[in-house]
Amino acid sequence: MPVRHVMFNALPDPVRDRLVRCLEGQGAPRPIFSAPTSAGAGILGWSFLALAAAAVTLVLVCNRFGSLWSGVQGTGHLLGYAGGLFLLFVSTLMAIKRLRFKSTLPFRAGRYLLPADYVDATGPRLTMIPMSDLVNVGAVHHHTNGVYTHSRITFSFQGNVSQSFDVRSQAEVQAKIGELEWSRQALRAAFASRDVQQLIALDPFFEVRRDDAWDRLVAVDPPHAPPHAAGGHAPRVGTMPSFLHPGVIAGASALVAVILALPLWYVRNLLSDEAMFRSAKEVGSEFAYEGYVHSGRRHLDEVKNSLLPRAALAEAKREGSVTALRAVLKKYPGSVVEGETRAAVHALFSKTLADFRAQASTSDPVMLSFMEKLISYLEKSERSTVEVRFDPPSTDMLAKLDVVLQQKAQALRPRGAGVAPVAKHFDVEHSLPREAAIVNNLAAGFKRVFPTDILELKQGERLTDDAGAARVDPSVPTIDIHYDVGWSGTMYSGERSERAFVGILVDFDGTMRIPGERDAFDFKLKVMPPDEFTVEYRSTAGLGANLASAPPDDRVYEVMALRAFDQLAGKLRSIFFKPGSIALQGADESGPAQGGSSPGARPLGRSPRQ
Repeated sequence: MPVRHVMFNALPDPVRDRLVRCLEGQGAPRPIFSAPTSAGAGILGWSFLALAAAAVTLVLVCNRFGSLWSGVQGTGHLLGYAGGLFLLFVSTLMAIKRLRFKSTLPFRAGRYLLPADYVDATGPRLTMIPMSDLVNVGAVHHHTNGVYTHSRITFSFQGNVSQSFDVRSQAEVQAKIGELEWSRQALRAAFASRDVQQLIALDPFFEVRRDDAWDRLVAVDPPHAPPHAAGGHAPRVGTMPSFLHPGVIAGASALVAVILALPLWYVRNLLSDEAMFRSAKEVGSEFAYEGYVHSGRRHLDEVKNSLLPRAALAEAKREGSVTALRAVLKKYPGSVVEGETRAAVHALFSKTLADFRAQASTSDPVMLSFMEKLISYLEKSERSTVEVRFDPPSTDMLAKLDVVLQQKAQALRPRGAGVAPVAKHFDVEHSLPREAAIVNNLAAGFKRVFPTDILELKQGERLTDDAGAARVDPSVPTIDIHYDVGWSGTMYSGERSERAFVGILVDFDGTMRIPGERDAFDFKLKVMPPDEFTVEYRSTAGLGANLASAPPDDRVYEVMALRAFDQLAGKLRSIFFKPGSIALQGADESGPAQGGSSPGARPLGRSPRQ
């Protein structure tokens, strides 16, 4: 006999009434096995899903709410809002449907095994399998950690259909299996003896079977009738509201989610934008306002045009450097704080100039006037670099000097061992480190008075290239220093050597220039050799570290050159700064650094000047 599907309301009134009492255990036959369906589990599941959807939507709303740099969500988040709202409405309506569905059934929904049929009564449509199609009964006893928990009885029917029921004890299993066998035997006996009363007692659907009315019953509801109430009518399955139909629930939820997602997203961004703005104002930093500009909307003009540059200026003032203030001018050109920023820059230049006047040398009034022009130029040009460039004597001139010195030495000492040549000690390899040391020495003094973003000395290219051609003047302020090497008219000889060395005379001519200015500041310095000195030497300019490993002649002339440039370092500082100023701290204002003798030093004395 095939599986049957029939609507509960399509059954005759007496059958419906008896079936309800039978399933409720109030009439015969009582179900041998039963597995009632818990409506509460379904309601709880859908309710949990509704809460989860609400939580996800709330998290999406609160995610980075009011956070600078990312507090305003893009349109891509609309999909998240629509999805969250859709799940929220679907799960809520399904929970309501479950709750409503339970009240429409006049019986307790579930699966039941009766003597004559297996009945699936989980809804208004009943599914029935006749027990005559049963082919096997199996039992599996379950244990957890060696302790019995329950047994599962599985009934297998024709057509590979099976149904299972859980039983709480093995004794109950045996009792119910015995009851099932007894009822099946009783059915067979009643059928064989045509005992109608016994068949009716064991089969609540006997009336339908006897009249062979199965084929006239339909699997859909007949015309609706009022549900069972006091008055004698048989129980009926109640009707569900049309809005709780699954298709209507899905469509309505999708429509409402789409309609509400946009305003929810808009209102969330509106409130988040206001929170971002308040947060940026509370912090008050440039970084905070930049974060608002990155994603904010409502107060964008106010922040970009006023609050942001003002915050940047306040931070630059706290830093107190020209670099920070000029960065504000560069980053926010034409802003409301441009005038105030330029005034702050001018104030720093004025303070620096005042500090310099207090430290400046008073020996040459032209120098102070020139420095004032230089500071003014650096402020207007927004530059800070002053290049120090050197113009050393040419190699040809030095070679000629060696020839002249040899001739004079022969005239003075015809029987001497000769004079060590000078030229090679002033080539590029030897001169560049001395020139760099001069720049570093002078720059160290200037840094004590001038912040490097106002005035910074750096070594520039030489005034002439390797071929002797003059380089074009750069567009930056410069200190050009030309120096010549000559004979001082004296000669030196060692205590234990007949080798002679000429005294080196170095003349320095310096000129400071400002681009676009006709006036310049000139200075001249002359360095004379000492009466006597030792070869082992220390240099205030930081040179002479490798003298000990140099050949004897190289060490003598290197010492003379170092002393000359040491004197230049001290005298250059003295041109700009008065004695006792902070710029001269650490520098020997008298000019030459004193040599110190030690084991292995070579004292040299000066011969009478001719």
